[in-house]
Amino acid sequence: MKHIYFKGVFLINETFIIDHLIFDDWINEFRKRYIKALKESPFVRDVVFSRVKGDHNPDGENYALQFKINEKEFDEFQADKELLEIRKSIDDNFKNQYASFVTVLEIDTE
Repeated sequence: MKHIYFKGVFLINETFIIDHLIFDDWINEFRKRYIKALKESPFVRDVVFSRVKGDHNPDGENYALQFKINEKEFDEFQADKELLEIRKSIDDNFKNQYASFVTVLEIDTE
């Protein structure tokens, strides 16, 4: 099997836990606004939003968001005003009702 090296490509992984009480509203808004904007972003490709299998936390639902971005465009992506405003709006609407953490992975092979 031939391995292809993806020099300078990041895989962004953000994992969420969403309170059961706001889950439907949060996931609808997140999909409708943020994921849509990610898919339209010139910096982002291969967007995947998935439910994490298993009962990891009885207080909420677990989801993960992954997408690829070129390392050279990472700073521009992080400064994208539209994406920042959408996330701030979602954060404000659901303050203290969901949590997330981000891992940036450098792709070695695919």
